[in-house]
Amino acid sequence: MTRDAQFTDKMTKFSLWIRANCRDSKTGLSLTNLDFVVTDYKKKTIVLLEEKTHMGDIHYGQQQIVGVLVKALENYEKVSDWKFKGFYLVQFLGDGPEEGKPLFINGEEKTVDDLRKLIDEI
Repeated sequence: MTRDAQFTDKMTKFSLWIRANCRDSKTGLSLTNLDFVVTDYKKKTIVLLEEKTHMGDIHYGQQQIVGVLVKALENYEKVSDWKFKGFYLVQFLGDGPEEGKPLFINGEEKTVDDLRKLIDEI
């Protein structure tokens, strides 16, 4: 069964078009997006970062493709001078980072300063 899209009011016209006009997951096509590929081109470091608001979680299909991307980047690291520093799931209680409110990074409660430090140290 095709999984219904969540938060269609936040989707681009292209995202909506794909869902309306292309084959669906019953045929094997799976659509997911990854919020951020964060790089430091001077240090040659890379991180994958997924943002979820309102304590949303990664759905099964997204978990699967993130696993593929992580393995690919770990393998790429072996044949290049780039360093893959991991995948991070950042979950917010509300719509985003708000001073004074906790957030979660890979399931651990953190602060906005912890998030800033994580990104700055990439």
